[in-house]
Amino acid sequence: MNNENAYLNFENIKDDEQNSLLEELYAELKKYSKDLGFSLSFTHGPLPALIFTAKGNADLFEDVMFLIHHAPESDKWNFVSFIPQTEVPGEFTYQDIVVSPDDIYFTARRNWKRLGLLDLTLYVRASKDTVQSEELINTAILLLLHLLGEANFAACIGTFSVQEMPADPSKKRLRKLRELPEFASTRNVIKKLIPAMERQGIVV
Repeated sequence: MNNENAYLNFENIKDDEQNSLLEELYAELKKYSKDLGFSLSFTHGPLPALIFTAKGNADLFEDVMFLIHHAPESDKWNFVSFIPQTEVPGEFTYQDIVVSPDDIYFTARRNWKRLGLLDLTLYVRASKDTVQSEELINTAILLLLHLLGEANFAACIGTFSVQEMPADPSKKRLRKLRELPEFASTRNVIKKLIPAMERQGIVV
């Protein structure tokens, strides 16, 4: 709260100043939990938002909700728990990795150990080294969190992996990534919410 005005001006400052503010905020967040993340949003709603995320890890949902519960009141910021489902037009960029949802395909199978969940595989046009890189994995996860919404991601995705795009996607019966939200819904994979969400009364 001591720096809320500095973050309000975030979009109008130089890159090195932006990085400094982000690093400062992340350092404070790590004092609470080293596994949580955050993002700043200036495009949705009347107020800018500071969004805290468990990065799709259901085991950390209670940590996010506790943090939001104790957030200070502000007439300049909204404090938001979990990444909401959002439109992802065109390209999606994270940590200098750029991907296009329109060029990504997926397959999904039932997870037989955790009924109601899906084992998801994304197929991306990239080299083997790039596909296996931590940067691309992190970008793909964040993209999924936006496409599905973080609560839905945690409730319907059991496992997740990224592979190279086959030469002919149609032979592998791959689906376009844009179809994933509808696919997850029509297949009725969200049968039972995770315990942390049930206890806190979150509605997906």
